[in-house]
Amino acid sequence: MARPRRQDDTELLAAAMQLFWRNGYSTTGIRELEQGLGLRAPALYHRFGSKEQLFLAALQQYVEQIIGARIKRYLQQQEQPLTGLRAFFDTTYDYVSATQPPLGCLVLNTSLEALSADPAVASELAQAARRVRTAIRTTLRRAQALGQLDQHANVRALTDTLYLGLQGLLVTSKLIRDPALLRRQVDSLFALLPVTAATTEGARP
Repeated sequence: MARPRRQDDTELLAAAMQLFWRNGYSTTGIRELEQGLGLRAPALYHRFGSKEQLFLAALQQYVEQIIGARIKRYLQQQEQPLTGLRAFFDTTYDYVSATQPPLGCLVLNTSLEALSADPAVASELAQAARRVRTAIRTTLRRAQALGQLDQHANVRALTDTLYLGLQGLLVTSKLIRDPALLRRQVDSLFALLPVTAATTEGARP
């Protein structure tokens, strides 16, 4: 009889990431991890060391696979930087529905849990925040270089404003399942950008 295929760490971390993302760290117990990953507790500890280490590895995978992929798709690969930036914001709430509970952002969710005080987790959260802020700032500078954003615009201040708005949007989208309202909030946020008259309609956020 063939031996069952051994799951690799990437598959296990993907399953763990979904559990932590959906339920949070504190309410995801070993029993839930055993059921979700298909491994008994001793095997989990052997593979990952502890629940905390498993979570940290899952969080790192989230930053790479979810946040990293979104940054690449919407902020790095878009020909029109402001259009891509707007899509980056809009796609944080386009999953909202009346029937499916919103997951929000694992990084933001974790920052609200006691585990965020753990030095390794705090470092990962800070790195994720810097990564998003840097991507937003770089996108705004690209728009400025293309003449789509006022040359005298304070890119650092705009980055701060957009980043804070993004965090608020992620929280609001978990509390209010109204895509029209969320879109109006993003409209208001992007209305603060000093786009130039030369910006084409297709390039506007």
